[in-house]
Amino acid sequence: MNLYTSEVLEIKDVTSDFFQTIFAINWSLFLKEDIGQTIVGFATLLFVIMLITSLVLWWPQNKKAFKVNTWFRWKSDTKWKRKNYDLHNIVGFYSMFLVIFIALKQD
Repeated sequence: MNLYTSEVLEIKDVTSDFFQTIFAINWSLFLKEDIGQTIVGFATLLFVIMLITSLVLWWPQNKKAFKVNTWFRWKSDTKWKRKNYDLHNIVGFYSMFLVIFIALKQD
């Protein structure tokens, strides 16, 4: 749109926009809405159940183990496999709360 003359210069089709396509995939998997939303809903419910059960399996036995499992100390003598395992556990633990919130958020 020309701001000085209010003339329409170009009309953009937002139905074929990238973000509209991503929304359609996440909303109903390009299926009919009742079928697609049911599939997406069950997948989200299964994902939340997996997150909660992973927290139960991860939960440490005592207070000292909890402190060790939620804090990472970068030691030069620790092997890379152990560092990778610890980082995976710690990042997964802290990001789980955000991911559960996003999964349970309703539009």
